[in-house]
Amino acid sequence: MNEHLVAYEYGAGRVWGLVEAPSMGAVRDALPELEIYAAVPDWMLPSDLDEIRSRALVSISDENPVDSIFEAARRRTLT
Repeated sequence: MNEHLVAYEYGAGRVWGLVEAPSMGAVRDALPELEIYAAVPDWMLPSDLDEIRSRALVSISDENPVDSIFEAARRRTLT
């Protein structure tokens, strides 16, 4: 499985996550509400990506992967 950088645009910003899936197409088909990035944005630091990986790495086969990404973002704002 490969890691795919994703984001959910909610109007005032984005919630970022990583989804383990065999391909970008598999992510697109299963989770159409997410934006999928073929490359890490230029502004995103390696430490940013490491932080996303540590809190919001989900599998496409998880029961509710988008909810898991949202929950990780919520927990981050509480700390």
